[in-house]
Amino acid sequence: MRVRAYLVLLISVAALGACALVGGLALSFQDLEREQMNRAKSAEALRELGYVKEDLKRLTTLGDLVFGASQGLNTYIARPVLSQLTQVEGKLSKISAQVTLDQTQHQQVTASLSALRSLFEVIHKGELQGDEYDLYDERSFQLVQQFQALFKASRDTDSEAADRLTRQHDQLELLALTLSLAYLALISLLTWWADRALSRPIASLSASAASALDEGEGFAKASAGPLELKALSEVLFRLINQLEIEVQKKTEDLEEENKVRRAAEAKLRLLNERQRALVEASVRFVPRPFLEFLGRSDLTLIQRGDSTRQHLGILFSDLRGFTSLAETREPQEIFDLLNRYLDAVVPSIHKNLGFVDKYIGDAIMALFPHRAERAVQAAVEMFHALYTFTEHDDVPLQMGIGIHWGEVVLGTLGSTDRWESTVIGDTVNLAARLEGMTKAYSCPLIISDALVSALPSDHPYLLRPLELVRVKGRTTPVTIYEVINAHPEATRTERLSTLDQMKIAFERYKIGDIEAALVQLREAQVCCPLDPLPKLLIERCEDLQKKGLPEHWSGVYQHAQK
Repeated sequence: MRVRAYLVLLISVAALGACALVGGLALSFQDLEREQMNRAKSAEALRELGYVKEDLKRLTTLGDLVFGASQGLNTYIARPVLSQLTQVEGKLSKISAQVTLDQTQHQQVTASLSALRSLFEVIHKGELQGDEYDLYDERSFQLVQQFQALFKASRDTDSEAADRLTRQHDQLELLALTLSLAYLALISLLTWWADRALSRPIASLSASAASALDEGEGFAKASAGPLELKALSEVLFRLINQLEIEVQKKTEDLEEENKVRRAAEAKLRLLNERQRALVEASVRFVPRPFLEFLGRSDLTLIQRGDSTRQHLGILFSDLRGFTSLAETREPQEIFDLLNRYLDAVVPSIHKNLGFVDKYIGDAIMALFPHRAERAVQAAVEMFHALYTFTEHDDVPLQMGIGIHWGEVVLGTLGSTDRWESTVIGDTVNLAARLEGMTKAYSCPLIISDALVSALPSDHPYLLRPLELVRVKGRTTPVTIYEVINAHPEATRTERLSTLDQMKIAFERYKIGDIEAALVQLREAQVCCPLDPLPKLLIERCEDLQKKGLPEHWSGVYQHAQK
C-alpha cells in the first residue's frame, strides 16, 4: 500500500504539473496571437500614416501654388487644397479608429489641419488680406513638425510591438524546450524508481499470477500492481505526446502565419508599385494641373461633364511642310523624328509653368494658367530649341506658333465609353487661327492684342504690329503682332532695323492714309528686301488705291480662310 500510495501521489503531481504547464503554454500562445494582431494593426496604421505623409507633401505643394498665383486664380486653386485637407482628415480619423495614436499629438495635428482649412476657406472666398502667407507658412511648418512627431511615435510603437512579438516567440520556444526536458527528467526518475522499487514486487506478482493460472485460481488482486504501472506509463506517454503535438501544431501555425504575412506584404508592395506606376502613367495622358483645376486628386474621381472657367494663355504650334516631308520617309522614321522634336521643344513649356493639353499629329496645344509673359517666353524658347535641333539633326523643320489670352472652359467630354480632357471656347479658336496666319504673314510667332494687354509694362519682347484682322467665323476684329525675339539672330536684326517704319505704316494704314503708309512700307522694303511683310502690305495698299477705300473704312482686313 505504501508503494501504491507513493506512485499515485507521484502520478497526481506529474499530471497536475503537466496540466499547469500545458495551460501556461496555451496562455502564452494566446498572448502571442494578441501581439501578432496588435503588430498587424500597428504596421497597417504606419503604412496609412505614410500615405498621409505623401498627402501632406502634395498639400504643401498646392498651398505654395495658391500663394504663387494671382488674386483671381488662387481662389480657384484653393478648392483642391480644401479637398486634399478633407482627405487627410478622413484618413487620420480612420487610422485613429483602428489603433491608439498618441492623443496629444493627434489633437495637435487635427487642430493644425483645422487652422489651415480656415485659412484656405478665407482664400477661396476671395478675402485674402495680405498677411495670410506668413500665417500659412507658420501653420504649414507647424503641421509638418507635429505630423512628423506623430509618425515617429507610431513608428516607435510599431518597432516595440515587433520586438515584443520576437521576444514572446523566443520565450515560447524556450518554454517548450524546458517542458520537454522536464518530462524527460521525470521519465528518467520514474524509470530509476521503478527499477529500484517495483521490479521485485512485479516479478513476485507475475509469479503469483502464473502460479494462480496454473492452479486455476483467480488473480484479480495480484494484477492490480502491473495495471497501475501500465496506466501510469500510458498517462505519461499521452501527456508527452499531447504536449509535443500541441507545440508542433503551434509552431507550424506560426510558420504558416509568417508565410501568409510575408506573402501579403510582398503582394502589398507589388500593388503599391503598380499603383505608383499607374499614377505616373496617367499623368502622361491627363496633366496633373488639369485635375487640380477640376478639384480632383486623381483620375478615378473625374466625371464626364466636369468643367470650370479659367483665364489662360492658349498656345498652338504646327510644323511647316511636315506632310511633304512625311511622304519621303518611312512611318517609323517619322515617329522617331517627331518624338525627338517634341523632346526638344516641350521642356520649354514646362519650364515656363505651362502644360501640354494634347498633341495633334505634329501640332501642340499648350495651356499657361499663370502669367501671360510665360506663354510668350515659352514660345520664344521653343523656337531657339528648334533651331538647335534642326542644326544638330540636319532636318529642315520650320514651325509656326499662335498665342491668345482669354477665358476658356476646361473639362471632360465624350461618349459613355470614351472621354477626353479638353479646352473649348472662342479663345481656343482664335489661338488656332493665329497659328494658321503665321503662314500668310511669313512670321514664326503671332500673338493677339489681348495677350499684349496682359503683358507687364516692362516686358522684354520686341513686338511688330502686323494688321487689324477679322478671322473667319468671328465678328470682332483683333490686332495681331509678330514677336521678333522668335527669329534667329540675323533675321531679328533685320526686323529691328525697320521696326519704326512698320509701326508708322500700321498706324497710317488703320486711319486710311494709304499714301503715307506706302512711303514707310517702301522704305522698309528697300532697307530689308528679304522681309516678306512690307511686300505683302504694299500689294494690299496698291490694291486699295486702285479700288478706292470703302465708305466705312476701319482698317480691318477680312481673312477668308481659317
